[in-house]
Amino acid sequence: MSKCLIANISTEIMNSLDFEYACLGDKDLPCIMNDLLKKETQEPEPIFFKEPFIFLSEMSEEEISKVTQTLKNHQIKAITIVSTPTNLTWTFSSLYEEVMEEHAYFQTMDELKALLKEKMQHIESGKEEILMASFMALQSGDAEEMKKAIEILKKLN
Repeated sequence: MSKCLIANISTEIMNSLDFEYACLGDKDLPCIMNDLLKKETQEPEPIFFKEPFIFLSEMSEEEISKVTQTLKNHQIKAITIVSTPTNLTWTFSSLYEEVMEEHAYFQTMDELKALLKEKMQHIESGKEEILMASFMALQSGDAEEMKKAIEILKKLN
């Protein structure tokens, strides 16, 4: 059966979707995601993070689209996770940590791409090697190398 686990998302919005849902809180952090799907609490609970969060279980592509479009219509940028056989066995805290690490990685990658694009438009002679090294850092996928490249590019005039 389709179900959503939420945090920091209005229950009014969830009620308008007409899907089964439960609210997550700090006390759920050590719990396994599959066990949390049995939860029925629809009252918002205190949680340490501020970002809207939604975990979607057993939903069709159409149902997922309905949820994401509704959130978008309400200008909510939620951490959205679709259940998998693997993440159903994780604790809520482990899942949250993993997703936030991935989020930080992709933000770093996007920042480096934007800086490279900007700097390539205004490159001075002799600075091509710096851009090439930064591009190589981007291609490597190594977050630390990307962060170093960002710092170098920010100092580049």
